[in-house]
Amino acid sequence: PELDSALIARGYIYLRSKKIPSAIEDFKKVIDNKGIVSPRAEWYLALAHVQDHNREEALKVLEVIAGNNGHEFNTPAKELLGELK
Repeated sequence: PELDSALIARGYIYLRSKKIPSAIEDFKKVIDNKGIVSPRAEWYLALAHVQDHNREEALKVLEVIAGNNGHEFNTPAKELLGELK
């Protein structure tokens, strides 16, 4: 969990610094680990794709999140999906 938290923090810094490929890489590592912070990594991954103007990938991730009613970012994912469609 500590590594995943560090990867999310670094990925978020990359995202804010417009280093999108590095951010995406970190978020995907966290998701692959399937740990407790994976939902946050999925949300940030969607935001990274939006920021990178990769609508197709953003929609894929957002649809997964929006389809999971137990996901902590379910509601914001549905809202963002509505804006992108």
